[in-house]
Amino acid sequence: MNNTFLFEKPMGKISPEEAQKRVSMDFIRGKQYCIRCNLDKPLDEFPRNKRRLGGYHTYCKACSNIDSAKYYKEHNTSEARLVRSIQFLVICY
Repeated sequence: MNNTFLFEKPMGKISPEEAQKRVSMDFIRGKQYCIRCNLDKPLDEFPRNKRRLGGYHTYCKACSNIDSAKYYKEHNTSEARLVRSIQFLVICY
């Protein structure tokens, strides 16, 4: 049985049964589909997430690192640091 058809289409909304089927196939194949870079990658390239059905994030580590760097760059401005320091002082006193 060829199961590659599960990942040739964009994910979109799927039923819980279909989601469980895809997760089961991921573990059989030892791979998972990254929804950001649209590639099948080995499971060790995905961070763990115990809240998700399969136990892994939907983004690979490389995509997660890009998102984290972008967030840090956008939110680590001098104004943001000033606001955080004021909030810290208000909480402490």
